[in-house]
Amino acid sequence: MKCYDFMLFIFLCILSLNVVFTEGRQDLNGPCRTVTECKTVVYYCARNATCQCLPGYIPNDKFTKCLGLVGSKCIYDSQCIEGAYCTSQERRELCRCREEDDYFVSEDGQTCTSAAVWNINNKAVLSR
Repeated sequence: MKCYDFMLFIFLCILSLNVVFTEGRQDLNGPCRTVTECKTVVYYCARNATCQCLPGYIPNDKFTKCLGLVGSKCIYDSQCIEGAYCTSQERRELCRCREEDDYFVSEDGQTCTSAAVWNINNKAVLSR
């Protein structure tokens, strides 16, 4: 087993254990006293004693969970922002824009924008 494969295996085991042991833990905006009371590894317990998103993650539209921005760690596509998916890149699982579905990294470098929206806003046509 290669070192990379072993490290990925360890990471996935730790994350799986985290999922098992997060039963009963708080979601986004749930009450907490320490980070161990928050649901997953993408949360921290803020000064206002609620679970909040770590840097690199943002709340979804319903403010029920944190989603990974472009370049954030992930395991599943559902953990990434709209227009992004979880892919192995540079030996790490990261959120990346779905270029095959015409989503591209926005100017902020953290979110994905559809080519149609980009064309309307910039009055230009993307060439491939």
